[in-house]
Amino acid sequence: TMIAGVIAGQRGVEGRNNPIADKAEIMTLVVEAGGGEPYLKDMALAIRYAVDHGASVVVLPQQNSFYPESQKVWMSEAIRYAEEKGVLVIVPVHEMSRDLSESTFFPNRWMTGGKELTNLMVVASSNKEGNPSMRSNYGARELDLFAPGMDVFSTYTGDTYQTGTGVGLAAASVAGVAALIKAYYPALTGTQIRDILLESVTSRAGVEVEKGIEVNGKPTQDLFLFEDLCLSGGILNAYQAVMAADKLAK
Repeated sequence: TMIAGVIAGQRGVEGRNNPIADKAEIMTLVVEAGGGEPYLKDMALAIRYAVDHGASVVVLPQQNSFYPESQKVWMSEAIRYAEEKGVLVIVPVHEMSRDLSESTFFPNRWMTGGKELTNLMVVASSNKEGNPSMRSNYGARELDLFAPGMDVFSTYTGDTYQTGTGVGLAAASVAGVAALIKAYYPALTGTQIRDILLESVTSRAGVEVEKGIEVNGKPTQDLFLFEDLCLSGGILNAYQAVMAADKLAK
């Protein structure tokens, strides 16, 4: 409910809710059981179902470190199918303070063993000051960007509102901006929208930030330049993304 509210809640209710793309439509597909990780078959089938029924943006559950080889093919083929149909796929990182250049999580852009998946966007959470989540996984090549996902005010069950924190809210922020772009520039593909979002971030290049890391299996902290944490070196910026989309579309 909070994720839906970030993307497409009703704007201005009691002056308290400001969704990113309030005209977007949300297709909710259940892929997780009551507990544990979702079955990869269900996730792959859900991606294909969403694509075949008009979805422009797909948001997946968190990345996972365990993908059996045969089942990894199902996910690779499903994301490639979305790429061919012009659909953006967004996946949030796990919050384990892992360096993604040393620990492999799936899905990722190179999981097919061949051509890179150009429509797959990997995101992590940042706070109101533009600092990264201490617990998020990170990688200068593997993580695309950070997006607001901490202390986010949104809709909640029972016609209420609540402040929440979670990498799913960061993924929702990215999905909302992608939906906003797609609404005004429907001809843009998922690959093009990913490129736009990467190139239009609020740059934090050169800024030194504190980040939680894992050393020999134990949590600790270190200082990083922001560009060493993610590919874009910055944070999602809706205004700059729309300006970049307008320029590309013309």
